[in-house]
Amino acid sequence: MTSRPTTGAAASGIRRRAVLVGGAGAALAAAAPPAAAGKHKQAPVAFVAMTITRTGFFVSEPNREFIWEYQASVQHPDSSFEDLFTNEAFTPLEATPAQTRAAIVKQVQDLVSQFILPTQNPPVPPERISVVLL
Repeated sequence: MTSRPTTGAAASGIRRRAVLVGGAGAALAAAAPPAAAGKHKQAPVAFVAMTITRTGFFVSEPNREFIWEYQASVQHPDSSFEDLFTNEAFTPLEATPAQTRAAIVKQVQDLVSQFILPTQNPPVPPERISVVLL
């Protein structure tokens, strides 16, 4: 069976529907906010490089945690601030490797934001601190 070419009124009706559907889709796309809007992270403004120097465990019922001692270097390029420090992070014994890494990074970001860079103007929020854990 061969297809018939579309001509005349049928063709113009198809074209008209395509334009209407295409136009409506473009209008909806323009009116709707992009799906990724607001989901982009802002660039970091402070940087931390750290290494784990010692591990241990802490048991004080009901807490059972690993202790991760680390040494770190923090840089805040906008103010030329730099510092070396040593501290400890704590994670649950049952945490997965990914959860453990995320918990250590979060604790370091909070420490740097609250106690090491508190005098920066404007203050550096934890999510704007990049941490490299080696």
